[in-house]
Amino acid sequence: MPLAVSAAARQGRAMNNSPASDPQFRAHYIASPAQIRDAITAHAGRDPQVIVDFGCGRGIKTLALANAYPGAEVVGLDITRAFQHARDFANAHLEGVWPANLRYEQIEPGDRLAERLQADVIFSWSVLEHVDREILPEVVADMGAALTPGGLVISQIAPLYYSPFGSHLRAFLDEPWAHLMLPHHHLRARVLAAGEGKPEGPGSAEWMFARYEELNRITAPELFGYFRAAGLSSLQEDMRKVALEPPEPLRLSHDPLALRVYELFSVHAAPAPSRRGGLLGRLRR
Repeated sequence: MPLAVSAAARQGRAMNNSPASDPQFRAHYIASPAQIRDAITAHAGRDPQVIVDFGCGRGIKTLALANAYPGAEVVGLDITRAFQHARDFANAHLEGVWPANLRYEQIEPGDRLAERLQADVIFSWSVLEHVDREILPEVVADMGAALTPGGLVISQIAPLYYSPFGSHLRAFLDEPWAHLMLPHHHLRARVLAAGEGKPEGPGSAEWMFARYEELNRITAPELFGYFRAAGLSSLQEDMRKVALEPPEPLRLSHDPLALRVYELFSVHAAPAPSRRGGLLGRLRR
């Protein structure tokens, strides 16, 4: 059976076995991986042999890509071990089927990808906004160095910091641009009050506010510039905007474009090989 047909069949079986109301399944196993596959189809010469999920988190998108590309080696990398939940997800939604071409690795902040592997595709999904701004150019350059000739880096961030809900705190404060309008201590007080009485730990108001404070506030043009500075060519640079009009005080004090761009999606490529041969990625062992 051709690869595209078998991948579609697997996706179809998974959808039939999953509650239609499960937003985690729809977002992380169906919608996001579909965008990544579309980018690979549009910009790669052939199916990749090595795919890396940089900052894989719970590893659901990694799992989806492993099922979509059974001929590739698919690796999820993260500084936490949240990817351990991927097996629970497979048991709940995929009848426990686990692809043989999938593995996860915990890495340390500062580990260099290029010293660990060479990949045909590296993708990061809502990850790079959490990287310390001082080292972000170095991280982007390292991603480029870890690519095979002609390999792709696919990046996505949503919501971007300056967009209406770029604080990532909408579950606790559903007011557009509140994080840019309110003094920091007022914002924190309102978020913590909204989360009072709810479970503590990951996802709690205090946990989310700490993540908000760590955001590097990167804008789409800045990140695209880092990729180009790393020697990668731009194949696709999308900035998706909101229809909301920012309040006048913000328009006077902030970049109007940054206030409207809620999502970036980009594809950048390493220099192509000097001779024909396609994607040649191999993991270094």
